[in-house]
Amino acid sequence: MKMTISGALLAVLICGSVQLLAQEPTSVSVVTPQPAGDSERLRLSGSVVAPRRASLSVATDGLVVQRAVDIGNRVAQGQLLLELDATLAQTDLAQATAALHEATANRDEARRQLDEAQRLRADKHVSENEVLSRQALLAVSEAQVEAAQARQRAAQEVIRRHSLRAPFTGVISSRSTDVGEWVSRGDAVFELVGLDELYVDVSVPQERFTRVDETAPVEVCTDNRPVRCSEGRIAAQVPVVSSATRSFQLRVGVDSDELALLPGASATVVLSVGGSVQALRVPSGVLIRHPDGGYSVFVVQDGRAQRRRVSVVQDRSGEALISEGLTLSDHVVLRGKSALTENQPVSID
Repeated sequence: MKMTISGALLAVLICGSVQLLAQEPTSVSVVTPQPAGDSERLRLSGSVVAPRRASLSVATDGLVVQRAVDIGNRVAQGQLLLELDATLAQTDLAQATAALHEATANRDEARRQLDEAQRLRADKHVSENEVLSRQALLAVSEAQVEAAQARQRAAQEVIRRHSLRAPFTGVISSRSTDVGEWVSRGDAVFELVGLDELYVDVSVPQERFTRVDETAPVEVCTDNRPVRCSEGRIAAQVPVVSSATRSFQLRVGVDSDELALLPGASATVVLSVGGSVQALRVPSGVLIRHPDGGYSVFVVQDGRAQRRRVSVVQDRSGEALISEGLTLSDHVVLRGKSALTENQPVSID
């Protein structure tokens, strides 16, 4: 009986001790949210792109007899790049030209005969039917001239297609043919890149879409050495979000001569976005991530830990921006949150 009483007393003492320990406050350190400010500066890495970029091909089949440019050459609009053997096409043009001369001569003779018939008709030396017949012959001759002219233009166009010329001013970035090779229509022979207008394409997080102002200040910096920066401008904001990166594309224009930008090179864009979303700034260490992708924090209220769900608009570089769930007067738990439970007593260091 004594043993039973002693065991019961021991259990009561242990439970009381646990309850006392459970009531002891957990020591935590806290931070207070700070205003994020009216604007935010984003540093975004992007690539220099040339909107005018063409893979050039010939318009007809033929043998290459002249290659006028090579990789790295700067060319002007209309400059000859490649020429194909046009011997047969030139023969067709000569035949078409001869046919046009013949048709022109027949038309001129038909016109002369009509003029003569009309003069003789005035003296009643020929019938009206003769005049009408010669008018018909002149109409046929004029139609033959027009057909011959069309054949000549077609032959001239075929010859023109034996020469490949630059559609715009730029630089030859690649070539895939040389003199003596046979090329077919559609075969890429050169790649031409325009350098007169360059842009920097960057990916911006989707939550910034409504905060981007096309008149906002933009700075573009080269990533080569030495690093140089210049003022840019927002040229286009693509209203499509990538499902893979959850970001949208922003195209920034810049003076390529000032920065000596090269297509394909990397560059950094410093973008100021507006503060249409009023956010508070806290250290990223206060955040508790949920399995569903959401966030919450612990705040100290009346000496106890209260869990509060928050909306995060940015979490990078050790700092988070909270748009909903916190106020400037909250005390947010930074250290010691891993051991906390809802409504647990806490003490602030």
